Amino acid sequence: MAKCCEQFMSGWHIKQCDRNATTEYEGNPYCKQHNPELRRMRDEESTRKWNEKREHEKKRKLIEAYWLVIDDLNDCGLLKSSEDTLLNRVDQLKKQLESENG
Repeated sequence: MAKCCEQFMSGWHIKQCDRNATTEYEGNPYCKQHNPELRRMRDEESTRKWNEKREHEKKRKLIEAYWLVIDDLNDCGLLKSSEDTLLNRVDQLKKQLESENG
C-alpha cells in the first residue's frame, strides 16, 4: 500500500508521513490526517464552533454590561425599573441567552 505523500519538519529534518494512504487528492496519496480536503473541512468546522462560542460570549458580556448600567442608574435614583424599557430589553436578552444554553 502507498504511503501518505505529506512531508513535514521534525527538528532539523524533513520527514515523510509514515501512515498508509487511505485517500487520493489530485492524484497524490494521503492519509486521513493530511488529506487537504478533509483538513479544510475540519478547519471550517473548528472555525464555525469557535465563532458560535465567541458570539455567545459577546452576548453574555453585553447582558452583564447592561445589568451594570441598570444597577448604577438604580443606585443614583435615575431609573424607575417598572417603567424602563431598557430593563425589559435586558430581561429579554437574558431569557434568550438562557434558552440558547438549553
